[in-house]
Amino acid sequence: MANIRTEHKGNGKVIAENLNNRASVAIKELEGERVRKGRKPLSDEDKTPSARFHRVAGIRTRKIILHLRNLKACANMDVYFYSQDQVEYMFRMIRKQVESCEKAFANPERKEYASAKLTSIFDDMK
Repeated sequence: MANIRTEHKGNGKVIAENLNNRASVAIKELEGERVRKGRKPLSDEDKTPSARFHRVAGIRTRKIILHLRNLKACANMDVYFYSQDQVEYMFRMIRKQVESCEKAFANPERKEYASAKLTSIFDDMK
């Protein structure tokens, strides 16, 4: 994918510069038109339940894996101090949520939505 920088000039033009070869090209005149940023609109094919599941579940799965990798960094005893009880509690909470998620997929009619706590899980530890 090309490395592109977009620049808004005062005369109403949007200039895109390909940073690989430094070629500047005027893309379009802005005559009261608002430039939209973000992802492209979904096609009808991308809006099917199967395609939505594939897109959303894939993104969420990658995020979970990334967060688990980040959590693994907390195992460094040179930087963090923790007890074995805290570690066991943390993984018990993770396993509980994984089991809940697996049950939801095993029985799709059942809908269980709970709001996520934004506090530390250790606040609940007894």
